[in-house]
Amino acid sequence: MADGLRSENEVRGSGNKKLTKSKSGLRIIPINNTERSPFELKEPTWSPDKETSECSNSKCGLKFDFLKRRHHCRRCGQIFCGQCCQARVMLPRMCFVDPVRQCFRCSDVTTAENDFFNSSLKLLTQGAQFDVTSGEQTVLCLATVSADHRFLRFEPSCGDPVPERVEVSRIVTAQVTQSTIEYDCSDDGDVPGQTLPESVSVTYRAAGSVEQRMVRLTAGPHVNDWRQSANWIVALQRALRLVYEGREPSQH
Repeated sequence: MADGLRSENEVRGSGNKKLTKSKSGLRIIPINNTERSPFELKEPTWSPDKETSECSNSKCGLKFDFLKRRHHCRRCGQIFCGQCCQARVMLPRMCFVDPVRQCFRCSDVTTAENDFFNSSLKLLTQGAQFDVTSGEQTVLCLATVSADHRFLRFEPSCGDPVPERVEVSRIVTAQVTQSTIEYDCSDDGDVPGQTLPESVSVTYRAAGSVEQRMVRLTAGPHVNDWRQSANWIVALQRALRLVYEGREPSQH
């Protein structure tokens, strides 16, 4: 069947995802909307061509005509001249397959976010050890973010009960406690007096409810790699900033 005749212009992909084509480019998205990553941003509504007579960059203001074409930024949807919208950057938060055209401001934001996807998110999915306290029980666990980025999961190191997984999109707050290094740690690359995260208390809404619960992750004396755990907490903070931002459409 020809591409133009396919329902909703979509091509089914493997597993629970599909390849879909929009006017901005090809995207790979979950078939079920409930399985979308909490980091995902919706595609913006494009500014109508007829309503924009000049470049949206206030420092440019180029007037459009037959030769000077309009270009839409795929992240913000505003219209720019070719010079002010020439960057093509990967935009994983909108699930594009290829780099897409973005304005200067959006390309800077996206480039900074891509550092998170290339480093911090890998650390979160790889995991780190913590003493995990839920209710009155504390269990040594490997904490990870699931491959689809939707859940915090905890795998006990022994046969202890598994703490409840936490849906990332339902996290309300994450309070971090810092600790100052005082021991001789030159072999670890740390510096005495340096302050690093020691624990994080995550408050979240229980699934299907407005009830709030809390789980505390502590890089205690039982963990294998204290620095790995500290870096994991920092990565979680970065992740939650993106989640909170995505809850309200970004406009500029």
